[in-house]
Amino acid sequence: MEKWILGIFLMGTCVIRPGAQLLNVMPTIELSEKGVSYRGDFESYEAITALEIVQPRMPLFTQGRLVLYTEIAGKQEVAFDIWAMDSADSLENLQDSIIQAAARFGGTELRATHLHHVSL
Repeated sequence: MEKWILGIFLMGTCVIRPGAQLLNVMPTIELSEKGVSYRGDFESYEAITALEIVQPRMPLFTQGRLVLYTEIAGKQEVAFDIWAMDSADSLENLQDSIIQAAARFGGTELRATHLHHVSL
């Protein structure tokens, strides 16, 4: 029974999930005049305080992620954790697009940081 459960888990993780992501036709990231929408959640440009690109230690398993931060009760919190596979564009271009949209529509200056060789 344990082998069946492990087999189903591995099948879902290694085969079904990547296959479903290839078939995903709905946009996962949308930039509008009001803010950023990611997988149905929304944050305004004024709420976003920082962006950070996190590069993996071993790029074989993942291509990195873009983390958007907000500030809640004086503490910096993660708003969105956008994986590279969720965007058709590179993470650097997506980060630049969000910064430009925030400056144009939100009137806010976002700071961007890059972290390299961080394990995911």
